Amino acid sequence: MMGFLWKGYIKAYRRPLMPPLRFHRQRREVRIVTPEGEEWTVPWERVHAIAPSATMIGQFGAAKMGGLLLWFPYKDQIDEPFHMNKEGWAIMVSPGPGIAAMRQWECIRSFMEVGPEAVPEPSPVHNGHMGIWESFMHDMREGIKANGWLRTIIEIGLFSFFFNVFVLDYLTRKKFAVIPDLTSPESIAWSQSLPPEQWAKRSPELEKAIAEREKELEFAATSKLSSEAG
Repeated sequence: MMGFLWKGYIKAYRRPLMPPLRFHRQRREVRIVTPEGEEWTVPWERVHAIAPSATMIGQFGAAKMGGLLLWFPYKDQIDEPFHMNKEGWAIMVSPGPGIAAMRQWECIRSFMEVGPEAVPEPSPVHNGHMGIWESFMHDMREGIKANGWLRTIIEIGLFSFFFNVFVLDYLTRKKFAVIPDLTSPESIAWSQSLPPEQWAKRSPELEKAIAEREKELEFAATSKLSSEAG
């Protein structure tokens, strides 16, 4: 009955991993590597993020779908202005619609504008610090505490075997959560750290936009406090 899942797991495991998308906060640049092997560098301030979402309504009820779309200009169009109908190189990730996509983008933006300390530790694998069986037993114990024996055995125990969750967990740890390295000499040299005196600075336009936005946020916070006090 679950043969189609096994087929999907095998097909996904044999598929080559996508080349990495590397953000270099010291250079304030992003290195693009396409599956075809083409490479170029995009200034950080030329990157655009879009969080599209849509609500689907059917017999099952309403479901909201969406993701985070990262847009980069082609290497021969980096200096051209962005508009919504402009073609470019894009990649879409699926952290979820709406606020979830915005949080993912905020992690990327905070890494580039503030530093690694502003970004939470990644967790690509559930209970990644544990082994697969150790993780399973941990979930069973926590489920029993929260929901009792019967519900936990059905929701975690039987479903884990029926839907091949152990196989998915193994494949995730061994491949799906693995980030490949840059391979070309140019990209490897580009990815090296720089001494602090060589770090790139924000453009005057971005500095002005950030200052204006901070004033807006400060004014909104002050107005909220005034209204609450009144």
